[in-house]
Amino acid sequence: MKPRVTARLLLTSPAGRLALMRVPGFGGGTVWVTFGGRLEPGETLEEGAAREGFEETGRRDIVLGPAIHVRDVVIVIEGEETALHETFFVARQPDEAISDEGWTEEEKTKIEAVRWWSLEELRATSEIVQPRNLPDLLAEALERLA
Repeated sequence: MKPRVTARLLLTSPAGRLALMRVPGFGGGTVWVTFGGRLEPGETLEEGAAREGFEETGRRDIVLGPAIHVRDVVIVIEGEETALHETFFVARQPDEAISDEGWTEEEKTKIEAVRWWSLEELRATSEIVQPRNLPDLLAEALERLA
């Protein structure tokens, strides 16, 4: 099984909303996920989180906070079982503007939508969000940012 270390952002706005991307699901359908991705060789988790934040939002003014959650999950990526080790960081940007200028060709084809979610919307949605405890993670991130 292929291992992959990733840094993910619980990216919030001053309104307390969380930025998520809708991407194809691993078993079909779609899923809403946080911004972030795999580390490059030699990167620390913090460096990877900052780089991914810039690449996926076009923003250099994201303020990275502490890591508040780690999870290990096995998914299938491009037909291969992959063991993800994900670290989730609290992060904030000064508004809700997102640019796709830094997206790779793969991201341009896979990211179907970007949306800012309130805690109430996350708790009420019937759509699939990952990780499943995302509302609790957002609540914790907002407490740390208060």
